[in-house]
Amino acid sequence: ITADRSVQFLIGADPELARDVRADGVHLRRDPDLREARTWRQAQPDWLITQASLKSGHYSAPACLSKLDALFVSSVFKSSSPTSGAPIGIEGLVAAVQTLPVPVFALGGINGQTASQLVGTNICGLASIEGFADELRGIIISDPESADEEDSDPGAVSIQRKETIRGLVFIASVEGEKAQGELSLRRVSEGVYNAHHTGVPNEIGGRGVGKALVAAMAKDAREQGYRVIPGCPFVGKLFEHKPDMAAGIT
Repeated sequence: ITADRSVQFLIGADPELARDVRADGVHLRRDPDLREARTWRQAQPDWLITQASLKSGHYSAPACLSKLDALFVSSVFKSSSPTSGAPIGIEGLVAAVQTLPVPVFALGGINGQTASQLVGTNICGLASIEGFADELRGIIISDPESADEEDSDPGAVSIQRKETIRGLVFIASVEGEKAQGELSLRRVSEGVYNAHHTGVPNEIGGRGVGKALVAAMAKDAREQGYRVIPGCPFVGKLFEHKPDMAAGIT
């Protein structure tokens, strides 16, 4: 697909797979010594090689940063990723760009609302997961503070629970509509899930779909005995506004 569309394709954290599928390069995990970057730069001189930046910013061999084509600095903004850590903000990002002798990609909490704040930071680009997915799918995230004001009809929304390789997915269907809402949970450890994404298409927005998804997930968590990390901002805020919903599962 990427070759047909002339899009560069990097494999994450698996250089052997990148080599086998003839990818354009690899994105590596954090490493203060840049051992993999040095090894694979020698083995694959034409590759694009990027790496996740250290949270501390201190590298054992700073000169080896020249082996990289770019560093991904995160988390710039508040992110629903369970590994994101505290956001560094625009000032922290600018400091990284000025300090690091390698092009910088911004990552973490970047979406249609926050991306414009990156203008003028001198980054070479931005990276996003949910932000791009939401834009491409036309998905909106419901506003928890107005959840009670939605013209919701609970009887018109049905919820289906599915188990996946990575965790759980709750799918909401609205009577008479093809569009479906979705709440995704990623398994973090035994009996613990991160509710990291809630998506409601525009076609079924304003009907309480997001709230119904979270309520169904909370009910399932109590019945099945697992705990929930509210990684998605919508889930987190809804739990704050409705503590009874989160009681005993967070």
